[in-house]
Amino acid sequence: LLSVGFRYAHATRVGDAELQQLLAEVRHDLAINPFIKRIGIVDRDGVNFFNSGFADTNPSRPNLRDRAYFQRAAAGEKGTIFDGPLQPRLSPEWSLIMARRIERADGEFLGVVVATLPVESIGAVFPRVDLGPGGVINLRTADLVQVARVPSLKGAHAGVGRRKVAPALLDLMRDQPGLDRYEYRAVAPSDGIERRYAYQKFRRAPFWMTVGSPADGAAWQRTALALALLVAPVTAFFFWGASRLARENQRLEEGIAERTEQLAQRGAFLRGLTDALPSMIAFWDMRS
Repeated sequence: LLSVGFRYAHATRVGDAELQQLLAEVRHDLAINPFIKRIGIVDRDGVNFFNSGFADTNPSRPNLRDRAYFQRAAAGEKGTIFDGPLQPRLSPEWSLIMARRIERADGEFLGVVVATLPVESIGAVFPRVDLGPGGVINLRTADLVQVARVPSLKGAHAGVGRRKVAPALLDLMRDQPGLDRYEYRAVAPSDGIERRYAYQKFRRAPFWMTVGSPADGAAWQRTALALALLVAPVTAFFFWGASRLARENQRLEEGIAERTEQLAQRGAFLRGLTDALPSMIAFWDMRS
């Protein structure tokens, strides 16, 4: 997100050719990223300027000014902004949104770069952890909205976006605020199974991971182990590109430095040439 935003800000200064090259590179890079479904750029007015999931000629360019991530970025929030789960207007699937403010060097707001992460892809890793019969794995947002659950629940209001949580957990959070881990025992209203649950908060992202196993000693050991095994890779899911981003930024900085040097050399050559001529010379670019 930081890389795309940086390149977009640069392309808006340079011209349309640079902008088209950026969009082509975004589509190319997206093909080798296993986690992100789409990359979009929303301009300063909230208009969906670009979305990698659609052709450039696509006439549907919805206004996303009312989205929480856009409003937060427009208000000046920096860093990675998470939003959702929600259903993007360009797709019916539930997704998480990762967004970042785009701005010029002087801080002028240019828009928002947005990555769409399908909830289905996030939940696909959960079944790999064997909790035995009756085991439950759940990912929730910071305000406990359900993102992904295995096994899934049935019913119109039982899936993604569900806000209902066990009263025992709410009591713990009220009585012991500020903790990043809670453990409790409760009967799940959805299936009537008594389980021991462990909730753990992510340190680098606004989510909670839940693991529950039927209430016996051996299952509880599996629960604790599964929670530890799940939190690390799911955190990596959100921040997979950190090292790649560092390399990309270094490459961009080197490229800009090289272009700056080339422009300086051309300017010096023209000044030297015109200073040596006895007559007056002037030139204009296409915008003059």
